[in-house]
Amino acid sequence: MHIMLVRFSSMGDVVIQTSLVEFLKKNIPQLEITFVTQKLNRVFLDNHPHIDRTLYYEKKSGQKDLNQLLKLISDIKKTNPDLIIDLHNTLRSKVMRLLTPSLPHMVVNKRSFWRKLLVLTKKDFLAKQSPQHLRIREDFSRIFNLDVFNDSDKLTRISADFDQILTQKKPILVIAPVASFKTKIWPMEHYEQLIKLLRSDSYFSQYKIEIIAGPEDRYCSELGQAYSDELVQNRQGQLSLHETCSLIASARLLIGNDTGMNHIAESFHIPTITLFGSTSPSFGFRPHLVHSDYMYKNISCSPCSVTGSKPCHRPTHECMLAIKPEEVHHKIKSILEVQNA
Repeated sequence: MHIMLVRFSSMGDVVIQTSLVEFLKKNIPQLEITFVTQKLNRVFLDNHPHIDRTLYYEKKSGQKDLNQLLKLISDIKKTNPDLIIDLHNTLRSKVMRLLTPSLPHMVVNKRSFWRKLLVLTKKDFLAKQSPQHLRIREDFSRIFNLDVFNDSDKLTRISADFDQILTQKKPILVIAPVASFKTKIWPMEHYEQLIKLLRSDSYFSQYKIEIIAGPEDRYCSELGQAYSDELVQNRQGQLSLHETCSLIASARLLIGNDTGMNHIAESFHIPTITLFGSTSPSFGFRPHLVHSDYMYKNISCSPCSVTGSKPCHRPTHECMLAIKPEEVHHKIKSILEVQNA
């Protein structure tokens, strides 16, 4: 049987779905799997041992974007899968399904109704459900009559060859202060204060702090610049995605917002501390490793949207301000003390 999994974005979601790929392949070895995603995600999928074929879509704008989508649909028809599983259910994937009517399709339940209900009513019916990567396995275990409970609860370790291209002589703490939407970002002043607390604590004297951010994330370019030594390095705009993954893979802990960097870290089995504000841990994207943790104040107006895209109606952005640097510093130290015990 040949199945095609479709998940265009985002990075973190694509990383989460590699866990499904491994689960299916381990339980049905003869299964042929094609994965369809955006081209920028190829660093996670190239040479993946459980993916037989990848089809990449390059996002553009206007007519060029439509041309890219039509080219992808042509490639999909040529591969002729027995079943297309839409893990995304967005406008592009709906168009894809519409233009491939002869191919069987299935759309995965993303619990969108329950997430929206939580946003609108603040009543949480998702709190006791499994993290997203386990939810999707549970769904497919029922579809294919598989035993999900005999499987590992960890995300699949990203299998691409991430050499240690950045020579590190000290244990590393990675700070990922970025996010797709402003409401998901812990204030830069809080991150700066956290770095100050870490540097003033003798427990962290042997640790190096690495700050990771993309070229477009200029709002964090000044973070950590007050320190002239090499124990705090701001890598904003300096690393490729491949290099960023290599750095994360060599870390002891990653601290960041509710974003894809945390999922990447956990796929390397690196514990994380995830800071939630406008989104809820109950949406399914909370960390799950034994030594991982998250911080969420659950104030009256949070969560305010499913993705964090809705602008905050409060000028003070209370859900993130309520998480204090001292609390994060204490949690970092607690996790590392347990790890080092």
